[in-house]
Amino acid sequence: MNLKNYWLYFLFSALVFTAACSDSGGGSGDTEDSESDTSEDTDMEKICSKTPGLPGCPCQFSSECNDGLVCDDEDLICREPVDCLEVDCGTSGICQPFFGSDAICLKTCQPGFEPDSEFTQCVPVTGLSCVRGSSNSIYEECKELLRGCVESNETAQCGDCFFGYVLDNGVCVPQEDCVEAGCSDSNMTCIPAGEGHSAVCDECSPGFVEVDGVCKSDLAASCTGTGNIKDDCDELYRYCNSGTADSGATCGKCIDGYFENFATGACELETDCETLKCKGSNQICEYLPNATCTDCVEGFVKNIISGICEKALTCDELNCTDGADCEPATKTSDAFCFDNHGCGNDKLWSSKLESCVQCPVCGDDEGEESYRWPELTEGSDRCICTTKDGYFFSDSSDLQVYPCDNDGDGWVRSDARSAIEKPEGSPLKENARCHFRSINRFILENEQGKITEEKLDFPAYLYEPTRLDDDYHIMANPDDFPAYNANSRQFYARELNPLTKACVSRKGDFNNNGISDVTEWQQQLSGTGEWKDVKDFLPFTFFLELNNSWYEDTDKGGAYHIQEKSRFREAFPEDHVPVSYPVDKDGDYWQECTVLADSWFDSSSSVQDLGMDFARNIDAKMNLHSQFKCSIFATVEPKDRETEAQTTITKQEIEEGYYFINSCYVDPVSIESLSDDTNPWSPQINCFTVDDVENMENGDVAWAAVGYFDYNDGYKDPTDPEQPSYVRGCVNECAYAPELCPGYNSACSSDDPDILECNPSRNMCDGQTGNYGKINCGCGLSYANSDQGLGVCGTGCIYHAVADTDMTPLDRAGAWNCGGVSTYYDKMAATDSDGKKVTLKGRVSGLNTGVTATGENSDGDKYSLKKGTFRMTGKAIIK
Repeated sequence: MNLKNYWLYFLFSALVFTAACSDSGGGSGDTEDSESDTSEDTDMEKICSKTPGLPGCPCQFSSECNDGLVCDDEDLICREPVDCLEVDCGTSGICQPFFGSDAICLKTCQPGFEPDSEFTQCVPVTGLSCVRGSSNSIYEECKELLRGCVESNETAQCGDCFFGYVLDNGVCVPQEDCVEAGCSDSNMTCIPAGEGHSAVCDECSPGFVEVDGVCKSDLAASCTGTGNIKDDCDELYRYCNSGTADSGATCGKCIDGYFENFATGACELETDCETLKCKGSNQICEYLPNATCTDCVEGFVKNIISGICEKALTCDELNCTDGADCEPATKTSDAFCFDNHGCGNDKLWSSKLESCVQCPVCGDDEGEESYRWPELTEGSDRCICTTKDGYFFSDSSDLQVYPCDNDGDGWVRSDARSAIEKPEGSPLKENARCHFRSINRFILENEQGKITEEKLDFPAYLYEPTRLDDDYHIMANPDDFPAYNANSRQFYARELNPLTKACVSRKGDFNNNGISDVTEWQQQLSGTGEWKDVKDFLPFTFFLELNNSWYEDTDKGGAYHIQEKSRFREAFPEDHVPVSYPVDKDGDYWQECTVLADSWFDSSSSVQDLGMDFARNIDAKMNLHSQFKCSIFATVEPKDRETEAQTTITKQEIEEGYYFINSCYVDPVSIESLSDDTNPWSPQINCFTVDDVENMENGDVAWAAVGYFDYNDGYKDPTDPEQPSYVRGCVNECAYAPELCPGYNSACSSDDPDILECNPSRNMCDGQTGNYGKINCGCGLSYANSDQGLGVCGTGCIYHAVADTDMTPLDRAGAWNCGGVSTYYDKMAATDSDGKKVTLKGRVSGLNTGVTATGENSDGDKYSLKKGTFRMTGKAIIK
């Protein structure tokens, strides 16, 4: 019953109870009671007339009641059905619950019991056993009920539910944790699962209030002042998130130093495996995402009932009797007694079929051991071989053996998941010998080596779609996994996983999540492909052309490391971004210029931030997306470009130098992972710029390098002519960081030319349009470097008469020096007294009195320029 119906049920019950108790004496009190009864009856009639079938509403048949309610035979009102907890079928009886009907006790019993002659109760059956395969064994029946088989008093009975299961209405069902119970989704706190019971949702979480049985946002909740819930959040070790116009404050993620336990939903103090000491309980330690004791270490087996890791039973300890054989213990299971009914070594007895089942010849397949598994598969009663490490049986009709990680990239293929997640003791689970990894964080590293970490709320397991685990599937599906062009090979399976994208075609889906890579964006909510947990990876999918990645086993648990490639062409081919600019275009400062997030980025999830990978990770400063664009070619500019078509470029924009198209291909050889032998390999991608775009067609996909837009010199965003500011690509360093120029005074708030420090024509800088915005510094007209020190522009000795176009800051890189240097004449380099290399380009046209010229120039003339003043035409450059 949901909370709303539960509340209505008690409301109507109270009304009925009040009406039933109104027959008491006469007088004025009788009149008042009668009027009250009439009012309450009228309220019920009104509600039931509008919504018939609610609890307390009149009925003749159960079909007239809503939400699984039944029509009470005596009161003829809708009510909740009687469940198995209210029906006493005894410990050995079987209760059958029904939707829309009362539960009943079946005229049958649990294994090990039988009905008495009058079918009034279940009585024990004698002479039963738990020996597998024997004619009097109830082991298989108990196993199907997910119960242990227990022998006592010369008979056997089904015992407690398997570990991880709880009794619900007489049936063993999987024990639910807080996540599976949906408490967080319902905005409720959770009472964690315990011995014999699943997790239970309790009361509304801080920041929510109950309205009609539903926990809704408390608009008055805040992190400060009235309605403050911060203390409540502090007690839960969670941050307090301020509300919005549509919702009040809520408790958010766990505070630093705490991890969320995915089973209980509680924030726990961060710990490590060394502190936890799982070996003391014979368990393996994993980070899920906090350190957690999980499976048993080798040689120990998890007790199927208690879940405790115990030393595996041996045949000597069992001492099988009555002709039963003993199946030796394995790495993951106890030895056990079984009666094979004389079937021999190549068959197993099936109590269900009451015959011997033929076993296959084992050892022929590379994933099989040379001996069979001692139990038949559940349901189908088929005999299977024991698998080798790293292999599993597919849960399909063919029951074939497959490698867990065929391409060796550390990601387990998804069709192994069904076998891995089967109940304890299942032959398919026991033979799913896969070593799957989980991660609790992503490590993001930008081009400069800055590292940030993003913790996950829940551990993500490294499963990948089966299509990404086998080269055959990739080669057979060229539409989903196309090559760049005829000169390129397709990507190999070992280079692809649920995180990897590539800019190849409109249909290419190289992470197989059901979304084409060129239209995928990191803030999408879900995918539609084979990969069911795609939501865990969408915020971190990346282009192979711009990033490398690998798995790391850190002291805080498993992590996936995503690293921006370098723009420097000197880097190893696999380590540098293959997309580039024309060699004859401007300079090479694009390899190191500062790049900011694309100005079209919008953190709102309602906006499709196509091509804005990692822009939301502000601290990570991974902004290669702003300089290199996976682009879709269009003959005309699309509508709503900023919100829906950011990746589209036009022929006109290419011709005007806004973008430079690249043609790419994958080298036949891929680069082996350097971190370990079970990590993705890196494809070596090569690109070169193309000048001819005449052959490009509408919808073609290609990488584009973003041209330099000198917004300080009048560049206008073609989509917004009113905004002369940074858009994407390299910044104008003079606008972005003018303090790089000597003499820059950040304290100046006046442009008064009489204030020397703030005179805008004194210290000058410029972002070089010919070299991707690289800063260029110099002194303005009639100013020069003075005795105040290098880089300080003071009143100088430069005369207006000699000023020409060569006197602009662009042509005079560095602070202008006037005197104070000793150098060779006529474009010869020398060093001043501060060790700076100086070149005087031009000719000295006049020297003041007292300054001599000695030395030797390229023509053999000797001269020297000593401290003083001189006049020259040309420029001085500090290198």
